[in-house]
Amino acid sequence: MKMMLKLSYILLFVIASAKTTGQLIDEKEFTYYGPKDGLSSNHVSGMEQDAAGFMWIATHNGLNRFDGKTFKHFFYNDRYNPIPDNSISSIRLVQNDQLAIATDDGTQIL
Repeated sequence: MKMMLKLSYILLFVIASAKTTGQLIDEKEFTYYGPKDGLSSNHVSGMEQDAAGFMWIATHNGLNRFDGKTFKHFFYNDRYNPIPDNSISSIRLVQNDQLAIATDDGTQIL
């Protein structure tokens, strides 16, 4: 009797899950941006939007600012250090609309 009840539950679960569907997304509503479009890397580790409307995109190859049309890149270099390392692990918008980034070599508030 217990075995029959278990089989009934399994059958009910299989039938119910076969009738469910995931959310349908029309891919025509999305625009893909990658290195060919100016993004510095396909590996994105975080995104934030500031009050001016810029999208800040953290990658493993620098920080990118997107204005809706073009990307501006911010990389680590020896003369001028806007970021401590090019491999950015996370990004957050903090108080007073400042951008905080975290890398293996430290953090920076921009």
